[in-house]
Amino acid sequence: MRLVSCARCHTQFDLSRFHGAGFDCYCGARVQSQVPQYQEVPVERCSSCGASIGQDAAECPFCRSAVVTDERRRSLICPDCCARNVDGARFCNHCGVPFRPQPIWDEGDRIPCPGCSGKTRPRSISEILVHECGQCEGLWVPLGSLEKLVRKACHALSNQDESPDCSFRTPFPRMVIYRKCPVCKKHMERTNYDHRSGVIIDRCHADGTFLDVDELQAIVAYAYTRDPEQGDPYEDMLGKERMRAESRSAAHLRIMKKQSAEPRTLTGQATSFDFSSIGNLLDHLIDHFR
Repeated sequence: MRLVSCARCHTQFDLSRFHGAGFDCYCGARVQSQVPQYQEVPVERCSSCGASIGQDAAECPFCRSAVVTDERRRSLICPDCCARNVDGARFCNHCGVPFRPQPIWDEGDRIPCPGCSGKTRPRSISEILVHECGQCEGLWVPLGSLEKLVRKACHALSNQDESPDCSFRTPFPRMVIYRKCPVCKKHMERTNYDHRSGVIIDRCHADGTFLDVDELQAIVAYAYTRDPEQGDPYEDMLGKERMRAESRSAAHLRIMKKQSAEPRTLTGQATSFDFSSIGNLLDHLIDHFR
């Protein structure tokens, strides 16, 4: 990749297939198609997970990814700090900024709407890129931008006297349709935003989220009135996933230890098991995966 970023909104763009002198960012600022000159700075972050590491570390202590220091493999220049990174890195190995470049669209490359198959047009909402459909008024929000939109909208609402309308819920569909992601063309997942909002959205975990008309407003209203002690929904989701993974690993380890300690008796050529122990095992599994 050959990355540049907008000086106003810091949106990243990949110049690999662009050959012009410059282009307009979605926020309206002009971006020059010139990759910055690299600077020699130390490796302080993992390029796979973004975690802080020691300067002499051979691997990340968190995700165990190898730390690449060979200059011949570090051709990707960070558009923020100008550090050299290995091509394909997810995070800058110096400043830790995530690499999430957006494509440079023109009129002939507008992505299709997942809702009605019409053509979307890129636009900026609070200096954040979205793709809006002129027919069904749906929004395609690239990966990582929905959280920014919700936070900025909640901050704007905090300065107003009127409370947002929180009565919207996604109507029960007569027929459930799984839409395709306009980028990777795979079927997206229908999911309840934050698991309890009542707003059903179409999400591709690799590329972004599609919102039907009024769904962004409903998500903002829910997030604004949600109990602040519940924390950020995406951070909560990641924390719950880690807890479930740790719980599954611990349960599996206990089961393996218990099975290895239980005696097994052989009758002829068949093996007989202690069925009371299997019942206990099922109870244990149900408790952990309920």
